[in-house]
Amino acid sequence: MPLTISSRFFGKIMCESKVSCSMQCIHLGLVAEVGIGITDTVEERAGKRNWRQNMSEKIERSEHEIDLLFLIESLVKLLWRHWWCPVVLALVFGAFNYGYTYKTYVPMYCSKVSATVMVATNPRGDSYGFYYDSSAANQLANTFPYILSSPILLDELKAELGSEVIQGNLAVSLVEGSNMLTMSVTSPNPVEAERILQALLRVYPNVARVVIGDIEFHLIDTPAVPNEPCNFPNYPKAVVQGAVLGAVVGVAVLFLVALLHKRIHSPDELKPVSNIVCLGKISALRKRKWRHPSILEEEMSLGFVDEIDSLTLSVRRELDEIQGKVVVVTSTVATEGKSMVAENLAYALAKQGKRVTLIDGDLRKQDMWTKVGGSGKYGLMDVVLEQEGQQRTLEVCEKSGISFVGGNAPVPAVAEILNSGKLSEWLETLRGTMDYIIIDSPPMQLFEDAAVLSGYADGVLYVVRHDWIRRNQIMETLDQLAEVHTKILGFVYNGQPHSHSRYGYGYGYGYGKYGYSYGRYGNR
Repeated sequence: MPLTISSRFFGKIMCESKVSCSMQCIHLGLVAEVGIGITDTVEERAGKRNWRQNMSEKIERSEHEIDLLFLIESLVKLLWRHWWCPVVLALVFGAFNYGYTYKTYVPMYCSKVSATVMVATNPRGDSYGFYYDSSAANQLANTFPYILSSPILLDELKAELGSEVIQGNLAVSLVEGSNMLTMSVTSPNPVEAERILQALLRVYPNVARVVIGDIEFHLIDTPAVPNEPCNFPNYPKAVVQGAVLGAVVGVAVLFLVALLHKRIHSPDELKPVSNIVCLGKISALRKRKWRHPSILEEEMSLGFVDEIDSLTLSVRRELDEIQGKVVVVTSTVATEGKSMVAENLAYALAKQGKRVTLIDGDLRKQDMWTKVGGSGKYGLMDVVLEQEGQQRTLEVCEKSGISFVGGNAPVPAVAEILNSGKLSEWLETLRGTMDYIIIDSPPMQLFEDAAVLSGYADGVLYVVRHDWIRRNQIMETLDQLAEVHTKILGFVYNGQPHSHSRYGYGYGYGYGKYGYSYGRYGNR
């Protein structure tokens, strides 16, 4: 008869009514508060609550802090990766500005005339009383613009034209230090421009006399109807202006992304917000050909091999302290390199003469068999479905010497398989024959599978990729792991930039197939 156990974290899980399975499910599910055990004293509970509160406050403060160096580094990396963004926006804005200029272009026609101005020196106003004076010329230069925009002139001009609206722009300019001026009218209608200018010549002297005194215009040329526009559009300039604006917008967008997406750039950034230790650092690989980097490859760099060996020694030391054998390798999100770490950890332990079993616990994907050289014919689902006395012999990979358990296709009913009593019994039996058991699990933020698998393990190895996730995401993952009460051995910092080149390629498997697998088998 099945036993149903409800909990805040796991929801409803079904398991067979065997004592060992029931106790395991209770251990995984019954957690009243993050990181607080059911046997903790009141003082311990209060202390853990205070610790979680302090950590949350530290995270919140760190999320609002801006590190200028990391901000510039992130912006440069984003420009390097997404250089097409400013380029595309420059092309789009340039084309748009060209089209806008073409669409909104209105040809304007300018009719102009030049004249000299003479000032009268006697009240009789005869022609001989007009002469040129430099001080009068300066006065004209200062007063003509005001006369042109005065209501008196505009009213006189409207009356002269017989219209309530002047369909043109008026302008007067003087040649500095002389009595020569140029009057112009700009209008979308060339005939109207010439007609307004003729009316302005008749009205302007009469209005100017009120301010300046008696003056007389001597025309140097005569007004004419313009034959071509005076405002030819500058399309190259419009394209350049639009392209520059688009490039600036593109860079601004990337800057905003770099500002808002504060990610982990160093293992030291975890110290203020977490007490887990760094067990190893794996440098970013420079060559893109290492899609599945392995210490078994002859051409693999010695630096990578040394980093894996160092990580292996640290993991063994942590497991020896707790007399553990089973390790779950997980991460927060996909493509952080957890599968690569799990595989190479198993290889390194096998090279040291240890009996190692590598388990593909990612039942929704199950493609590890292609990387380790297995057949993919014996996975955790087969373990659960086996009848008594039908247990198969573990498959041994010839090249690495490890035992491998993993299927070759996604499976349904993942929650039932992972919470099965048979799986728990099988792992206990495997402990008696193996020195180490490495379980590669799905990312924590995708599924709850990793938390369930962690309940069977002695310790969890947490993989963090350089410049991939934020601090608050890490703390959310640690909160989930705390609910399982399994020891976190430490974390691995993957994709660390090289000292003389801060922009390595990094490493991580993709999770493109998860959308299909999860949609088909929606059990959680």
